[in-house]
Amino acid sequence: MRKIRYYKNLGFPLDKIKDLLDAPESVVMDAMEHHIALLEDEIKETRLAVEAMEAVLSAEREDDSIRKTGLAIIALDLQNDLMAGGSLACNRILKILPPLSDLFIKAR
Repeated sequence: MRKIRYYKNLGFPLDKIKDLLDAPESVVMDAMEHHIALLEDEIKETRLAVEAMEAVLSAEREDDSIRKTGLAIIALDLQNDLMAGGSLACNRILKILPPLSDLFIKAR
């Protein structure tokens, strides 16, 4: 039970925890390295979303006409850069876009 709680606290899904319980140490270490890489990707994607939101808020605080222009530019950059094949391709873009869309609507 302690091992299950340990892996759960590290963020492993239950199906992966089941595989790790009786796995050799080398398999556990590989799984941890892979999980770290996934977490680092999520951190990068979250930072990009935060930067985009900060840019929207900054533009909103400046001036109404600048804000409207800034919103259009940011929305195009998010769609072109973060989608598959973009310069900042983001695996979780489909999860990030809805909250950003809501933020854009509220900013208007």
